[in-house]
Amino acid sequence: MREAASAIRLVLTAVEGEEQARELAEGLVRDRLAACVSVLGPAHSYYIWKENLERTCEWLLLIKTVDERLAALHSALAGRHPYTVPEILTLPEIEATSAYAAWARETLAALPGEAEGGPHVS
Repeated sequence: MREAASAIRLVLTAVEGEEQARELAEGLVRDRLAACVSVLGPAHSYYIWKENLERTCEWLLLIKTVDERLAALHSALAGRHPYTVPEILTLPEIEATSAYAAWARETLAALPGEAEGGPHVS
């Protein structure tokens, strides 16, 4: 059984462009909805949209958050996402190292400008 203190959430979404991904990632972190967002891309997505097979180059966002921020994160993603039907996938709680989970919780509990961390904490 994992301890609640070491559990975090991973939310996935994808957008069409690198600039969109960067802006979305920065906004979620700045607003303390995500402790960290990793942007991967380009990725090639294949799906049916309006009865047509679509092939799109997208940028994937791996969004790390905690349960207390999940509802607000979902709401922000729905409002800020450029897609008509955004992909917003939330994995069940996953176990993180206690140090990472503590950093994420501290970061998301702090007001903007108060959290500590650095580029090697992701």
